[in-house]
Amino acid sequence: MMRSTVAAIFALPCAAVACLDAPPAPITAVDSAGVEIVRIPDLQTLDLPEIELRLLHSTASIPDLVFSHVIGAVFQTDTSLAIADDRSHEIVFLDPGGSLRARSGGEGRGPGEYTSIGRIGIGVDGVPFVFDSRQRRFTFLEPGWIRGHHALHRPRATRAHRHDRFPGPHAVLRVGTGRPNPWRRCAGGGHGRREENLDSRLPEHVRGGGPVELAPET
Repeated sequence: MMRSTVAAIFALPCAAVACLDAPPAPITAVDSAGVEIVRIPDLQTLDLPEIELRLLHSTASIPDLVFSHVIGAVFQTDTSLAIADDRSHEIVFLDPGGSLRARSGGEGRGPGEYTSIGRIGIGVDGVPFVFDSRQRRFTFLEPGWIRGHHALHRPRATRAHRHDRFPGPHAVLRVGTGRPNPWRRCAGGGHGRREENLDSRLPEHVRGGGPVELAPET
């Protein structure tokens, strides 16, 4: 009995040492309905590569450039940057080196002016666009130039009760790229219910209208 007790006590430290020397569990990957789930048992012990951060643009060193309400910013193919500020109703263009290239916009309803900037993005041809949500108008820009604009007009009123739904920027961009427009206009009431498919395309002159030159920054 004494001999078995000593053997049991001696086995416990050996088991503890074996647990400490055991290799970590391997990284496993399981496919679950087409989604690959990777399990890493101890991420902190892995030798992970360091990610080097490189500063591309900074507006801190640009004098007289203050943003109040930035709606968004988009990179162009040459790494230049376009920034939309809804409070000042301006689009600021920075060149690839981070210097101020041009400023476009202002509050108003004329060409290149905005009343409420709702979104800035890049079209399929690499041209930045600005969507004015209050005017329902797209403006296509280049640094120093306005390539064109297109407004979403309200349908004419009918005697029947009308309920209009206007698309967001994604839906209109699908129209511009030749994909079907999901926007439909419904009319109902005493004259029955009618659903009209507005599967249209943006006009050709949107991208090729007469450009308006903007004053460069001095």
